[in-house]
Amino acid sequence: MNRYCLILSLSLINYCLAVNGYYTYDKINSTLHAWQDTFGLEAHTSGYYPEFGIIYELITIGESSQDQLPIYAVKLSANVQEREQEPKVLILGQCHAEEIYGVEISMEIINQFLHPEQFQENRTFLQKGLYFTEIWIVPTYNPEGLRVVHGYNEDGVEIQDVTYRKNKRDTNNNEIFDYVDGIGQDTDGVDLNRNYDFNWIFGDTLLQSCDPTVSDCSYNDDYDYYRGEYPESESEVQAIMNLSKEHNFLLSIAYHSSRSGNVDKNVVYPWAWEDKSTIVESPGFNVISDLGDEIAELLGYSYFGGSKSRRGNAHDWFYRENGCIQYLVEVGYTDDAPYGEGLLIEADHLDEVIESNMDAFFHLLMRAAGQFYHNDFISQDFDGGNQVTGIVTDASTGLSISDAIISIPELEGEILKPRKTDSDGYYSRLLYPNQAYTLEVSAYGYNTSNIINITNSASGPTNEDIQLIPSPKYDLTFNLQMPDEDTDLQLIIINSFKSDTIFITQGKIINLPQDHYRLILTASGYLSQVFEIDLTEDIELSIDLLFEDVIWGEYPSVTWDLTEGLSIPLSSLTAGDSMIIEMNFKYELEWDYDYFIIDYIDANETTEIMKFTGDHYEYYTEYIPFTIPEGHSNGSLYLHLDGDNTIDYRGVEIVNIKVMKGSETPLMNTSDISSFLPDNIQLHQNFPNPFNPTTNIQFSVPNLSPVFISIYNIRGEFIEYLVNDVYEPGNYTMHLDAGDYSSGIYFYRLQTDNSILTRKFIIIK
Repeated sequence: MNRYCLILSLSLINYCLAVNGYYTYDKINSTLHAWQDTFGLEAHTSGYYPEFGIIYELITIGESSQDQLPIYAVKLSANVQEREQEPKVLILGQCHAEEIYGVEISMEIINQFLHPEQFQENRTFLQKGLYFTEIWIVPTYNPEGLRVVHGYNEDGVEIQDVTYRKNKRDTNNNEIFDYVDGIGQDTDGVDLNRNYDFNWIFGDTLLQSCDPTVSDCSYNDDYDYYRGEYPESESEVQAIMNLSKEHNFLLSIAYHSSRSGNVDKNVVYPWAWEDKSTIVESPGFNVISDLGDEIAELLGYSYFGGSKSRRGNAHDWFYRENGCIQYLVEVGYTDDAPYGEGLLIEADHLDEVIESNMDAFFHLLMRAAGQFYHNDFISQDFDGGNQVTGIVTDASTGLSISDAIISIPELEGEILKPRKTDSDGYYSRLLYPNQAYTLEVSAYGYNTSNIINITNSASGPTNEDIQLIPSPKYDLTFNLQMPDEDTDLQLIIINSFKSDTIFITQGKIINLPQDHYRLILTASGYLSQVFEIDLTEDIELSIDLLFEDVIWGEYPSVTWDLTEGLSIPLSSLTAGDSMIIEMNFKYELEWDYDYFIIDYIDANETTEIMKFTGDHYEYYTEYIPFTIPEGHSNGSLYLHLDGDNTIDYRGVEIVNIKVMKGSETPLMNTSDISSFLPDNIQLHQNFPNPFNPTTNIQFSVPNLSPVFISIYNIRGEFIEYLVNDVYEPGNYTMHLDAGDYSSGIYFYRLQTDNSILTRKFIIIK
């Protein structure tokens, strides 16, 4: 290394970056494409990879939010052109712009797989890694920030800040990249590791200064941790989230590197939050920490543990979303050095930094592969067992079943989303040694399979292939009594696996697998009806469709503050009367600690109707049936929050409530229809959401206006117009049939002469 680089001067750091050959974005681009030309077209010729096919594939998974720079991922496997049933590992080289060492490590990982003859000491792990796993490597998902760190020319202006952290989001919309050379004070940009939609609410708001009560403010990093305008606002984060949802990764490393030197040599994993009287650990924490401790030991790092704070981080989101255990590795050589000195020392010892992290990478890779890891420089063997894997298939056809739910109760909790098989029916879960586990496998249309006391071996993975027996199907017939035969009736069908919406008519017969169902029958102007049924035989439902009698309602959209609670009088109801509470809302509450509760209160007696905890922070409509208890009358509904007052999530937002009972004749309650006309343009969240394949989108216009509602995919590409017409003042519902759409995230946008409103929906097939 050039000795001038040891002088502690920011002006020389630029020179050092170039002299030491760090990977710029352009160098990443050219190198990955050159490797694609060499290794991505034909089977690898190395004798170390006998009978392997093509091992390398370069894939563009998204674009940066401002400059539309491609975000690249490299797929490595023994034959990348085949979909193989094997565990998957994800490596994220760089998130924060100035943390460049992960780029170097991730590119070196790819290089070693492509050139095994140059790395004899790692040959066994390179072979086993390709043979037993599928590896995905994203060298950077912040290409804009990486360019700022290394410097580039934009419209004749030289831009460089080696301390820059974020992407280049134009937060003040002046079409200029506003940044300050040096740490902090950059008014543009979003911290990509604060933009994930799990604990996003606790990230920094725009232009928030460092708070010395919650973090180290020894250097001026104001504005550097901005979480974004809303969760998943950045296309870079969307690219990583979509990749994760598509591939069901088992294990992951996200590389970071401290510019201050103050947090070098750390390993952080999901999660051990310290915001309560006792530490809140993630479900299955012993499994996570066991491997995390081993990684830290291999690296020689003195600090390791679950993440202590909630800030919208990737590693917490990955584990909560689909069970991928991600380790945030703060790579480094020095434990304590000010900015500049830390960077230069790292440059001088980059080979050592990379080598030590290769050991940790291979250990994690072998853990995913179910293989032993041993290195000549390491005195102990790390076992590769304590893992259950398998394939879920249809017992009748032998075909694999995707999205089957793999439940191991000993490793789970309400805060986690269901763990599912991938598109090939494959699953893999890590286990803790010497502990008994129960495996429950379920899928829509199949009988649930239970395996008690999984045999847990340290010597290798335990294989549990599951054959699910198709459930018998039964007919559900609708015998409808309704005043108007031309009424459009919608039936929402919900079970533990999915929600569908269909139109039904008199005598409609639906054939469904045996299961428990919640059926919601809705029609404009009529009382919604809710049925809970166990479909174990053919059933005929006789339904007398009644007009809706709104005994209490609020419209148009209002957001209530539930700090003091909301009381709804029900003086017009008596004992035995049945009603429906129809509520359009969203909520995010601390799981198992805070609750949104709907009570019925009469004569100081309280009956709980419904309780919510956790999150569903997209507007949806809930239909809640309730019958006034015998001996009660003139009571009220009471909507309120109940919790431990320690963590404030985004809470509850209610935009519409109606309390209704049935009537033989059409009624107008609160006032005439004009009182229900909207005061402004409104676009409501579709329901159901997620859905397959149909949903409803409601919107409101206050005056005669041309209205356009267009559908876009996650890349912002136009799909189709749902609405393109002139509308009178009123409230409208449009039906969307997305049968021709593929699974994924989409946006729908309402545009008038004066307004543009956008919402998101999700299709799950």
